[in-house]
Amino acid sequence: MFGEVDYVNQVLSTLFEAIGRALPGIMAGLTIFVAFLIAASLVRRIFDRLARGVEEHRRPLVGLAAQTARYVIITAGLTTALGTTGIDVSALLPGPGLTGLPLGYPLRAPPEEGRGEERRSDRRGGIHESGARAIRALGRTPY
Repeated sequence: MFGEVDYVNQVLSTLFEAIGRALPGIMAGLTIFVAFLIAASLVRRIFDRLARGVEEHRRPLVGLAAQTARYVIITAGLTTALGTTGIDVSALLPGPGLTGLPLGYPLRAPPEEGRGEERRSDRRGGIHESGARAIRALGRTPY
């Protein structure tokens, strides 16, 4: 009976010591993350003010830039905060780039659309490049 109580006390003592050692890092990480959240909020307000001076048809681009900047700042803050607490974030670093590629690639548009210009289309067109794409799967080519 007393052996079980001693064991529980020892486990709790070890747990509280570990929490006490980790607490400064956790508090520093939380402080850093809150600072990045505040920075993201300030950047959003700056973009909102910029949008007021921009022509109406270009405001969605300013909004998109604001939202992108906000997400980048929050992601950087979270990564920095986790690294400060002692968590190894090296595996997380490629994540935003690998996520942004499949999301951003289909959303690309011609520069005319980015500038807010209307593009008139007709039946004329052209082929800029034509060629076979070499694909290698499982050590052999599919052709």
